[in-house]
Amino acid sequence: MKNSVSKSRRLYDFFTKKWYLSAILFTFSSNWFILLQFFGKKWGILNDSGELEIHGIIISIALVLLTFIFTIIKTLADVKNEEGKLRGQLILKQLLQEINISKSMKLDKFINYAANTKVGEFFDVLTPEQQIKELTNSLLTTISSLFGIEKNNIGISIIHNHENKWEWIHTWNINNDLNIDQLTSNSHTSLYQVISGIAPFIFWADKKDGIKEQKYMSGEIDKTNNNAGSIYCTDISVRKDERIILQAAITLTTYNQVLCLPNDNKTIDYILSVIMPAFKTRFQLELCLLYIRNEYRKKQKNLDVF
Repeated sequence: MKNSVSKSRRLYDFFTKKWYLSAILFTFSSNWFILLQFFGKKWGILNDSGELEIHGIIISIALVLLTFIFTIIKTLADVKNEEGKLRGQLILKQLLQEINISKSMKLDKFINYAANTKVGEFFDVLTPEQQIKELTNSLLTTISSLFGIEKNNIGISIIHNHENKWEWIHTWNINNDLNIDQLTSNSHTSLYQVISGIAPFIFWADKKDGIKEQKYMSGEIDKTNNNAGSIYCTDISVRKDERIILQAAITLTTYNQVLCLPNDNKTIDYILSVIMPAFKTRFQLELCLLYIRNEYRKKQKNLDVF
């Protein structure tokens, strides 16, 4: 399957870049028999009675076959291109739909707050943990819809550093032999690679490649599925210039099914530059509100003491 995907991709790239070849071939083949009338005898393809010589028949048949094969390959390349465009449109449509749903839900909550509560109660109605949970559900739906992966074959976790201790904010379908302290301190885990600053993100289309590179440690669900699946982990910390206000990371893992093949660069680009950055910004917004609320509560607690 990998070879067929790679060959089809190379054919598409070739005919996209060498478009003039198809123009030359189609022009030459469509005018072949007209050219024979003028130059056939000179080329030794037609005899004195105007009939095709044996080699002329062979050349004509070869040209027709070549044009036919070329047309099929070019058509397949065009179909591949159209499929890519439609997939890109589907991804953007699904992504915008999920992001807009999460924004609308948040807006409704703020509108209800504005209409029914007092300003002094603002920090009490902030629920970033619940918003993060809802965002996780949106990301789950997006990945499931776009890649045809069942939700119970997807795992998502969000962690943050609270008072110098790593804690889960929310997890979905994550079951690992290692606890959070081990995951964040073991140099062979994807989380460690990200939170330690070794890499801004980790992506393995095939987890087995990550295991070989000792940058991913399989969990209980992985082991029951022969480590089949993909892994994506990225930093979602809230920063102001170089200052880290709240350190956090998100991990997306699939079980038994991969997001894409390791050489499917187009899909990988969609994941890394379109899908995840859109959700990353929304997660950072909620993390920022989480930090503000917690800091406010700490200050209020100190004031109450005095």
